[in-house]
Amino acid sequence: MADTSKAPLPRSTRGRQKIEIKKREKVEIRRVTFTKRRKGLFEKAAEMSILCGSKVAILTFSEGRKAFCFGNPDPDAVLEGYLNGRSLGEIEPSGAYIQALNESKQLYLEASMRLERERTKAKCAVQPGPPGFWWGSPMDDLCPEELEYYHNALERMMKTVTAKIEEGSNMEPGPASGLSSLDPQGNNLLV
Repeated sequence: MADTSKAPLPRSTRGRQKIEIKKREKVEIRRVTFTKRRKGLFEKAAEMSILCGSKVAILTFSEGRKAFCFGNPDPDAVLEGYLNGRSLGEIEPSGAYIQALNESKQLYLEASMRLERERTKAKCAVQPGPPGFWWGSPMDDLCPEELEYYHNALERMMKTVTAKIEEGSNMEPGPASGLSSLDPQGNNLLV
């Protein structure tokens, strides 16, 4: 009896196939192929530059004579170093590269400061006490324990305010500093 468990399963797809290298007949297909291959070429060059620490410059021309270039650290710097016979280790980044790097750093610092301000603002909004007023924050998302805590805190605050008002009314006749101990409906707040 033959063992059929080790038989290869039939493939449902053809998998990754090697593409025959020949000129594409249709113009539209040639353009798409050029764009995809150019992107892949630039990605491989960037990967090689990062992994190996090499300096890379690639210049490609489309069928319509449009030039596309890639370079690390900068295509102009790599080509200039090669043409002037300098060692590639001596290549200095170009002014445009340094300017772009500085602009990126500035944007990063500004974004970091904005993020830190937002974090501080959010932290102040959550924590009771100065500078934010915790009693003014929305209570829709609070759980029952937090609502109980807020209720107790408001009662303590009310007692403190009442004590201050009574303390002031004992020194002067009438309501303290023009404050009335009655709410708009006429109920006594000092009880």
